[in-house]
Amino acid sequence: PVFVGFDLSAKLDLTSVAFIVPYQDGTLDDQGAYCRVDYSVEISPLNNHNAKTLVVKYKKRSVLNYTEQSVTLSSYTQTGYAVVPADTNNTYDIQLSLTDDFSTTAVDLQLSTAFATINFRAGGKGIAVGKVSEADSVFELAAGWTLKMGNTTITEAELIALKALI
Repeated sequence: PVFVGFDLSAKLDLTSVAFIVPYQDGTLDDQGAYCRVDYSVEISPLNNHNAKTLVVKYKKRSVLNYTEQSVTLSSYTQTGYAVVPADTNNTYDIQLSLTDDFSTTAVDLQLSTAFATINFRAGGKGIAVGKVSEADSVFELAAGWTLKMGNTTITEAELIALKALI
């Protein structure tokens, strides 16, 4: 069949996805143990016959499997938020998946640790600059920072390109 003038795809508005560290009820708390993920979604209703499913998946970067949380969509256009567990001492991978009868649109996001000028891992076996140390025997530098040694400057993009060559 050919559909003319219809957009049959699920849309996830990326511009409104935001992280706020709140209490579990969604209110702001700088030392909170949860992350609030704000979203704005739009799905073509097709005379209210189209499916609509939003799933928030989250995990610590160091863990393999995601935990899923379904979000109830009461309309085909909806703005809201989901609250998921996330402490400030770990980096988290977060994925939002919006599905209708025709497709799935997914967005992958990263929630970094809390900012720390310099942080030594408990036990003294790891060090981080610009973030919280997450691993033993590792020197970590926050995303977006530049490494300078003498007169040589190395950006994050250059390090990623160098790693691809190895």
